[in-house]
Amino acid sequence: MVGEHCYLQESEKIDIRAFREKVKQRVIDETTPIPRIYNEECAKTTLSTAAIAVLPSEREINSAFNKAHRAVTPAIPTTQLFDIPDPFSNTLRNDNFIVLD
Repeated sequence: MVGEHCYLQESEKIDIRAFREKVKQRVIDETTPIPRIYNEECAKTTLSTAAIAVLPSEREINSAFNKAHRAVTPAIPTTQLFDIPDPFSNTLRNDNFIVLD
């Protein structure tokens, strides 16, 4: 057939939106590289074949995720006196990263 189209159902659009929000929230909360987060969430998600076909690739949405990550990353200090935010003062095992402040 010529001109046959298959449009996403509303539930599939909602699933894709939820996937993007889940990845974005992990990008904001974690220091894990964005491609790894994207791949892990792709492996965990259960989307239909049509939804997977239109799901944006990591490369296509990388800019938006980087922007979200930069929004919560502290600016580079301009002096030697600055406060270190709590998420950046602990290691991945939640041990104190800095001995003296």
